[in-house]
Amino acid sequence: EEAATLASDTEITLTAFLLQRDGQVLEAGNDYFFQYNTNTNQVVFAAASTFTLGDYELRVAPTVQDLGGNSLLVNDTVNGTTEFSIGLLDVPSAPSAPLGVSGNQQVTLSWGVPSTSVSAPITDYIIETSDDDGQTWFVFNDGTSTLTTAVVTTHNGVALSNGTPYRFRVLGVNRVGNGEFSPQSAAITPLRLPGVPTIDSVVSGNAQLVFSWTAPTDDGEDLAGTDSILDYVVEYSSDDGASWTAHTPNPTTTSTTVTGLTGGVGYLLRVAARNARGQGPYATASSTTTPQGVPGLVQNLSLVAGVGEVTLDWDPGTDGALGIDEYVVKFSINSSAFVDDNWNSNVAGPVTETGLNTGDTVVAEVFAKNANGDGPVATSNTVVVAGIPGVVTGLTFTEEDGAIGLSWTAPADMGGYPVE
Repeated sequence: EEAATLASDTEITLTAFLLQRDGQVLEAGNDYFFQYNTNTNQVVFAAASTFTLGDYELRVAPTVQDLGGNSLLVNDTVNGTTEFSIGLLDVPSAPSAPLGVSGNQQVTLSWGVPSTSVSAPITDYIIETSDDDGQTWFVFNDGTSTLTTAVVTTHNGVALSNGTPYRFRVLGVNRVGNGEFSPQSAAITPLRLPGVPTIDSVVSGNAQLVFSWTAPTDDGEDLAGTDSILDYVVEYSSDDGASWTAHTPNPTTTSTTVTGLTGGVGYLLRVAARNARGQGPYATASSTTTPQGVPGLVQNLSLVAGVGEVTLDWDPGTDGALGIDEYVVKFSINSSAFVDDNWNSNVAGPVTETGLNTGDTVVAEVFAKNANGDGPVATSNTVVVAGIPGVVTGLTFTEEDGAIGLSWTAPADMGGYPVE
């Protein structure tokens, strides 16, 4: 391939040429044209601004001439045409706005890949930082990289300051030049994780614990007179830390009341501070604390029928960390309303209810009380009161062949139970 030398003011026309891409012929004049650059003494291919970027094939026939009839090119005499590769290239488009993850004196950025010509791939990204909400920008020197992630550690050559908000923007570079900057990121603040709080006290209450602590000395930032702690994570455990339950919502002050606990059960508490970067380490109470509460359900409740009476017995349940003031015992006879037996004792049974009639159906209930209130009610099994059987009748004595026989009629009243 060889180009003819033209005078700088020579007008040229190219005839018998074909421009195509992927087999599709493109129209001359509207989409593209050729012109002679008088400054560089070169034939220049120019395309409209809407022309699709990419790689094209130009096929030129032997009749390509200037207006004076001079051949501009020495053509391929075998194939009858000369082929040129024309690349329409541009700088990369703007990447998407960077996203960032805060770290200790650093921010990890990521962004979307900008569009660019196939023949002009991304060769580098330039990252800039701002600490004045995008008014001034400084290049972050991270060398050459085509990755769409970067860990930014400095601003204007100085290490990022924990607690200072920064904004970031990125542009792509290819062999054509620098592309457009991305939109700037949201403000991102580097932070350390908070330190460990100091537990002050755990105070028992009615089915609750009042938990207090002191904020950690390190809130995760370097600025004096500010506090980056957002809130605190509080958890409690009733199995010595084998499993934990979150107390919600997260308190924003250094004390909270953990409610809904079971009186008489020991609980372990722990707390951790949280800032925009994440949650710091837990501080755990050195021992369990038992909240007060109403007494628990009595255990092993049993009702036994006797002759003209029933006996109720049980074992104590939990005392709600306040002790038992009284057990309340009630009986229902033949499905009537439960009536208080006036036991009036803080000692568990047995309790005997007398004066009952043979065949009475009896059921009992019992619950414990303390200063916090009544515990849950336990209901006994149902029994039938026993009695003494009546007199047998029709007793007959017989003797035959040396044998004695007795016969009788069972009493009408068997005392509420079958004969044993």
